[in-house]
Order: sequence, then structure tokens, then C-alpha cells
Amino acid sequence: GQVMGSERGQLPPGYVPLESEQAKTLSSLVRDLKSEISSPVCPSHVKTTTTIATTAPIMPATNISAPPANSPDTALLTGSLTPDPNSAMKYAVLSALCFGVPFIAGGRALVRKANSIND
Repeated sequence: GQVMGSERGQLPPGYVPLESEQAKTLSSLVRDLKSEISSPVCPSHVKTTTTIATTAPIMPATNISAPPANSPDTALLTGSLTPDPNSAMKYAVLSALCFGVPFIAGGRALVRKANSIND
């Protein structure tokens, strides 16, 4: 994949092939990653097996309590979630901050540049 050309597997125009030192480093990293996948050394990559109980433990009915009537858990259980009335406003403010502020700042810069070109 380091040969210039327009065929599959070749570098398209504008891309630069890796230098030999970079290619050696890359192949070393690929080799290390493959060995980590096949036999993990890092504890977070080691697959663990979990045993799932086939029967549920029996609990006395006295330990089970219903959530309070106004709690979110009750709303989830009964399907009576009410939408947040402020959600539209939150998105409007977020959109104004994300899009409006950059356009205002960029617009002023463009006007200044246009004025300097006309002078």
C-alpha cells in the first residue's frame, strides 16, 4: 500500500509513502497488536468467563417494596413519563451557542477583510 498509483491498494495522488523507519515502526506495532489479540497480556484485554445462575434466588415477598408514587422508577414502570417542557429551549440555546456565536464572529471578520480589500 505504499506505491503511488490509482489502482486498488496504491496511494492516490497527494498522499506520501511512509519512510522506511516509519514502516518498520508500523509493522512492529501491528505485530504487537496481533500478539495482544491472540494472547492478551493486559488485564483489561483478558477474556473472563461468567457463570449465570439457571434459577433465580427465592426472596420473601416482605422484602419487595414498590417505589414511591412520584419517583422516576414508577413512571418507567407505568409508562407515564412526561416529556421535559424545557427540552426544546435547551436545544435552542445549544444551537445558538454552537452555530450563532461562530457565525457572528466569522461574519465580522469577513466584513473587515472585505473592507480592507476595497480600500
